[in-house]
Amino acid sequence: MNFVDFVYVSPNALFSAPFMGSFQSPECGSSYFFPRIMGNRLASEVLLLDKKLTAQEAVKCGFATAILPNLSKGELIDYKEIPGVDKLLATDFDTLVNCKKLLISARDNNKIEEVLFNELVAL
Repeated sequence: MNFVDFVYVSPNALFSAPFMGSFQSPECGSSYFFPRIMGNRLASEVLLLDKKLTAQEAVKCGFATAILPNLSKGELIDYKEIPGVDKLLATDFDTLVNCKKLLISARDNNKIEEVLFNELVAL
C-alpha cells in the first residue's frame, strides 16, 4: 500500500497491521509511511493497538484514495468508473513519467532505507 499511487477499496474493506497481536515489529516501511500518511496518533493506534481501519476511515486519513461501488463476486468494474483514470489516459506520457520521477525523487530515500533496515533488525 505504501508504494502505489492510488488505492481504491470496496465499501467493506478492512485494513489491519496486527504486529503487536502476533508479537512482531512493524515491517515493510509501515513505521515510516503510516505516520506520514495517516498522522502520528492514528498510526500509533494501528501499529501499537492493532486497530482495524474501515474503508471510510482509510479514505478519510489518506490511506486509501476512494471507495468504489460494491461489486458482485467475479464482477469487474469498468475502468471509466475509477476516478481520475480518464485524466491519466489523456495525459501526455512523457509529462506523466516526469511528474512520477519528481514525486519519487522528493522522498527522503536515505531515511526510508534507514527505517527499513531498523525494521529488519527488529524482526
